[in-house]
Amino acid sequence: CKTPIIYRATEQWFLKVSQLKEEMVREIDRVNWVPEWAGMSRFKDWVSNARDWCISRQRYWGIPIPVWICEKCGKERVVGDINEIKWERDLDLHRPWIDAVTFQCECGGAMGRVEDVFDVWFDSGVASWGTLNYPYEKEEFEKLWPADFITEGHDQTRGWFYSQLGTSVVAFGRAPYKTVLMHGFTLDEKGRKMSKSLGNVVEPEEVIERIGVDAFRLYILSSALWEDLKFSWNEAENYLRVLNIFWNTVRFAHTYMSLDSFREIPVEQVELRTEDMWILSKLENFVRIANEAMENYQLHRVVREFSNFVVEDFSRWYVQLSRRRVWEERDSPLKISAYAVMFRVIKRILLVIASIAPFVAEYVYQNFVREFGDGRESVFFESFPEFEERWIDERLERNMDAVRDVCEASYNARQKTGIKLRWPLRKLVVEGGEEVRAAVKELEDIVKNQCNVKEVECVEEFEKILVVKPNYRKLGPILKDRVRGFTEHISSLSQDELKEIVESGKLQFDDLSVDVNEALEVEYKIKEGYSVAEFRKGTVYLQTVLDEELAREAFVREIVRRIQEMRKELNLEVDEFIKTTVDIKEDAVEGWIDYIREETRSKELIFDKPEGYIREWEIDGKRIKIGIQRYGA
Repeated sequence: CKTPIIYRATEQWFLKVSQLKEEMVREIDRVNWVPEWAGMSRFKDWVSNARDWCISRQRYWGIPIPVWICEKCGKERVVGDINEIKWERDLDLHRPWIDAVTFQCECGGAMGRVEDVFDVWFDSGVASWGTLNYPYEKEEFEKLWPADFITEGHDQTRGWFYSQLGTSVVAFGRAPYKTVLMHGFTLDEKGRKMSKSLGNVVEPEEVIERIGVDAFRLYILSSALWEDLKFSWNEAENYLRVLNIFWNTVRFAHTYMSLDSFREIPVEQVELRTEDMWILSKLENFVRIANEAMENYQLHRVVREFSNFVVEDFSRWYVQLSRRRVWEERDSPLKISAYAVMFRVIKRILLVIASIAPFVAEYVYQNFVREFGDGRESVFFESFPEFEERWIDERLERNMDAVRDVCEASYNARQKTGIKLRWPLRKLVVEGGEEVRAAVKELEDIVKNQCNVKEVECVEEFEKILVVKPNYRKLGPILKDRVRGFTEHISSLSQDELKEIVESGKLQFDDLSVDVNEALEVEYKIKEGYSVAEFRKGTVYLQTVLDEELAREAFVREIVRRIQEMRKELNLEVDEFIKTTVDIKEDAVEGWIDYIREETRSKELIFDKPEGYIREWEIDGKRIKIGIQRYGA
């Protein structure tokens, strides 16, 4: 109610913590603190300056202080065992029944219990062995105590961390925990404590309703646990997107594995391509990092690595590289190897994230791992995966990183000129150091496929056009009436001659020696027909001219995309065959008819008046009608 509190001095019971401080500080040094400064700085500083602990409260509910005092001589008796009390009725240690218990003092007087109860922190301080019923039962205590790990908020520096340490040092001379994780709090987006009076409270039920329990857990655990989290709906919803991407990737694998009645095959028994070896290496590095992070109580690293691995490595790269393989014939070895790799990747991802996203992990485990493999009754009966170093190939990972940068840059170069990725281009030139060039040459097929180009060339330096212009403002006072002649002289020079002049820094004109930096404006331009984009370790030059052959292929790809879209609109199964009719002349797609059939699963492809489900499309400025229907309908 925020009204003033009146304090007054009263008699209380204390533990003499001031006499225990040295032992308590010694025990702090033996504990693993996460983060380290929580114990070594904040907690140690608090204990070093701690005063005696007031353990009594004048309340009704609570643990009664077991001290009886003689009303005649003032002698005290501390009861340490329930068996020291004689009961005439059912046992109950709470007030008011315990207050009725009296003892006879040696002086003949009656001893009555003090009316105080313990501070609740004293109660929590002894909980670690009280819950194990020590000292009456010692087997569990010796097995489980001290605790391997406890966690609470940073406000417990003065609370639970402190009360446990104090009571344990009194009772056993040591700390009751081996590791302490101090976590932060969830604040509002402005960093304020959530409060109903401020109207900034975000109810957990609301978050769960919008993004689900697992996405909520991922979000909360995505920042370092000891730091306060400024709650953001955008960031929270991002983890729902991550889970959706994972879900769609699993669904993609499930769809094609079901069609081919796939059963789990160890990846050691299949033919692995470069991209398979790469994703298996990335997978084991993910497992390694997850193990290290879990061992060091850094759950945020597990969440971040999971998000990056699933979204960037597995979904947006490996599945894209492997998509065409799953469209091959039923007994294709390359298809089976892709299935085997996807199964291993998905299963090991589930084993890593089961404790963090338990609902998604269990559902996918039941409906994917157990369907295609020999899973156990639950994902939680599995062991956390061990890191398998034999799959790690750091060189391949570095090369693939370089190639992904190159591909990303090529996409940017296309975007600058408005050329769609579906449209094939003739050439991509990669300019970079030896490491980049070696990576691109080794993974050239991947670059061609992902960049949709026919040729990839690697160069140390891309050939540019050297443009040299006179600097008239500086040349005028020097040359005066000879400026025009100088300009004509510069224009007559070849590229080699201009390069030689620029490199030397001097230009001889008649009887004058001219400083290039003073007299000329030097500029390097790329050839016409190229779009340029930079990446971390180099630059790409994408040839953007569409010749007749490339234009035909681009046209074909646009037709295929429209047919695929129409298949989705008819809710066709991925393996269903269709009959396709297109109202264009056959020679417009000469050389690409088999490609269209294979890509769209068209048993019949007829260039005539459309039939079945018909849609009109605009492709490359032309109005084209396409009709599709189930084959045999």
